[in-house]
Amino acid sequence: MWLEEETPQKRGTIILLPDWGQSPSAPNSIDSLRQALPKFGWETGAILPPKPTANLMKASMDGEATNNDPLL
Repeated sequence: MWLEEETPQKRGTIILLPDWGQSPSAPNSIDSLRQALPKFGWETGAILPPKPTANLMKASMDGEATNNDPLL
């Protein structure tokens, strides 16, 4: 989901990641930012985060990273 800036001068690009299990276009989510920022010169993109794995979930609960997790 990509939106171009709506001003003559581009400020940069922002990539937004919703929380696990949420859609980037869901109301009360990052969609309001994705829609508003182009009016201020920002190009925005929203992508889905990868599905959480058991190791990733355990590491986030423990507060530690594991060596078996390719995302960490």
